[in-house]
Amino acid sequence: MYTPFSKRFDELIAPDLEVLRSVPEGWYVEYKREVPAPTSIAKSISAFANTFGGWLFYGVEEVAKENPVAGTLRGIPKDQIDAAIQRIRQSVAENSNPTPFFEARPIWGPLPSMRLEAEHAIICVRTPSSLNAPHVHKNGVIYRRVADSSEPKPESDRFVLDQLFRRADGLRTEYATWIDDDPEFSKAEGNTVYARLLLVADLWKDQEPWLGAPLQEVRGILGGRDRLLSSVPLDTVHSTSYGYVGRQLAGNNPELLGLTWKLKRTLESEVIVPLPLYTPGHLSVFKHKLRGYANIDRFASLLERHAMEAPRIVDLNHLFGVILGIVRTQRLLLRAARLPGKFYAKVKLLHVWRTIPFIDVVPVLEGFERSGLPMCLESSVLSPPGAQPESFFELNEHDDVGEEAVRMIVQSMMIFGHVALAYGVPSWMDHAGEGELPPYHEELVQAGERAMNVQRDRVQEAREKD
Repeated sequence: MYTPFSKRFDELIAPDLEVLRSVPEGWYVEYKREVPAPTSIAKSISAFANTFGGWLFYGVEEVAKENPVAGTLRGIPKDQIDAAIQRIRQSVAENSNPTPFFEARPIWGPLPSMRLEAEHAIICVRTPSSLNAPHVHKNGVIYRRVADSSEPKPESDRFVLDQLFRRADGLRTEYATWIDDDPEFSKAEGNTVYARLLLVADLWKDQEPWLGAPLQEVRGILGGRDRLLSSVPLDTVHSTSYGYVGRQLAGNNPELLGLTWKLKRTLESEVIVPLPLYTPGHLSVFKHKLRGYANIDRFASLLERHAMEAPRIVDLNHLFGVILGIVRTQRLLLRAARLPGKFYAKVKLLHVWRTIPFIDVVPVLEGFERSGLPMCLESSVLSPPGAQPESFFELNEHDDVGEEAVRMIVQSMMIFGHVALAYGVPSWMDHAGEGELPPYHEELVQAGERAMNVQRDRVQEAREKD
């Protein structure tokens, strides 16, 4: 989008405002002496979003009506800044639908050459052109930017609506293609179950994120370990034409598709997670392979009750820990790109036809006993369903939560919940009246620890046979 500056938005300081002396109001720029009424704020920002994007400056006086460039910078007093920015955000959220993306921040004085005093700031609002248009004002009117004003256009204007709605056609096709573009599998991988996680930092491509970190820094993020928090270290990381690829090869066959992270520099990621699949010829074999789980006998009894002769069992017990590690890595990548911790996600399960999930958690098994064993009836499942950008679910930053670990857990539970829903498992277990049970996420962590022990015992047994 157009910018009068030679710096990033978050790098602007008072001397950078000097350039506005030669920038008149027009298609891309609007000056306001003060923060106006809420409906006027939403009108200006939605008009920029519906047109070509632009910059809104509060606290700026024009030189003259005939010469509408920036003159005196009156600024907003320091004690009013926080309330003013909050008012801008609320005004847009309450008066525009859908809410357009924009960024707002104060640029602090002093700047004597333009009479901006210390303890005063210009509020700078950057609004990119939106692919999620049209943004309709609360009064039912679509506003577009025309020269130096925001011209209202009736919502019934078919030409305007068609133009705005068509903006996102290419993006919707791009998402549908991405979601449908599953990895190429070898014959050996044809029966392996995979969870394909699609992660997006900028759903509507209006923030223009860019990961400019060098390869060594990306390797450190994708391959990092954490003693206290869960991690999924990828020991092989290399650059590609679109960004980076990280793979977890240690202890795995490098010729097979294991845990893989495909990362674009625009912060779009595809994480492929293989899920253990068991096809025991007899339940006794299944119980032997998964001995070490606390509730394996209870789960086996369910299989017997349903007369399962050749069940296909997907072990989901390690998945929550893996997702925790993925969320940790995603947040580090966002931080490296100087973005907040909010992102969007979608889950796609592959090769899951006629598979049954196993989660070694008592409330889950109690649900199976009440309602029966869930089984996937399709070879692939999307959660949430749909192939449009609106179908991705949002993982908020949760600014109200102080601890980073808790934020990670909340985001991880949302992702795990969509995997569970794809399998017919409730995304959250209600423990009301069951005071002796730990929270659901703690039970999933404990089940993951048991999964690691089961895996270790199975590897040790295989070595002893060799």
